[in-house]
Amino acid sequence: MFHLARSRDDRDGARARPFAGSLILVLILCASSGCVRRRMTVRTNVPGARVAVDNREIGVTPVSFPFTYYGGRDFVVSKSGYQTVRAQRNFRIPWYEFPGLDFIAENVWPWEIRDERVVDFELIPAPPTDARQLVDRGEDLRGQARSGYVTGQ
Repeated sequence: MFHLARSRDDRDGARARPFAGSLILVLILCASSGCVRRRMTVRTNVPGARVAVDNREIGVTPVSFPFTYYGGRDFVVSKSGYQTVRAQRNFRIPWYEFPGLDFIAENVWPWEIRDERVVDFELIPAPPTDARQLVDRGEDLRGQARSGYVTGQ
């Protein structure tokens, strides 16, 4: 009888091994599953321009940063001696970000997906400012401030 009970245990253990092997395989696949890495790079024809995206200071060009969401983005690029560029760029959603497929791409797909976006801006030199005109504008603003008038710019 002892021998029979042991054989039954051996058979139960044999049944449990494929399940344990499958479980280990699933855990390994989940641990090694890929992800989506999104990176945006902003470049200008004149390096060293300050960049803000969606009212958040990013850095100085050329600058790269990770992003999460697609759609419209507001850019402000400025550098001393150049006209400030204010622009909006729209980024289309790639195929692997559609509902349903996004879960597979983020959690099940065994390889990494890289989404690299590059945004280029051309900075134009600012026109020279007449010193007298600048002083007149400053005095005008000072007068408005003294009278309590609030300016938008």
